[in-house]
Amino acid sequence: MNVEAARKEYRKIRDLMSYATHCSLVEFDEAVKALVGSGGQWLEAAKRVKLPCRRCGGTGQFITGSLNGKLVGPGGQCFRCAGKGCQDWADAKRNEYYDRHQTVRL
Repeated sequence: MNVEAARKEYRKIRDLMSYATHCSLVEFDEAVKALVGSGGQWLEAAKRVKLPCRRCGGTGQFITGSLNGKLVGPGGQCFRCAGKGCQDWADAKRNEYYDRHQTVRL
């Protein structure tokens, strides 16, 4: 893969992860940089990076609201992060597919 194709793929991953996790592009870049360290493969690190799930507040449990600043909900597994409390590349792809294709069925 040449440099331009790698950069294009990185941008695609970054945009999708920022959409899925509601993080800024700078937050994503910093998380990848921390994972890569010195030297290493940026594109592979972008696919391995895990960002906190903002839908469940990192709890992994489905949240419907907050009570006195504490997140509350009926329980159950968060559908955005699959109960992990953080989202990775696979979660971002699944969420984007669901948002794009399944919500039109409503």
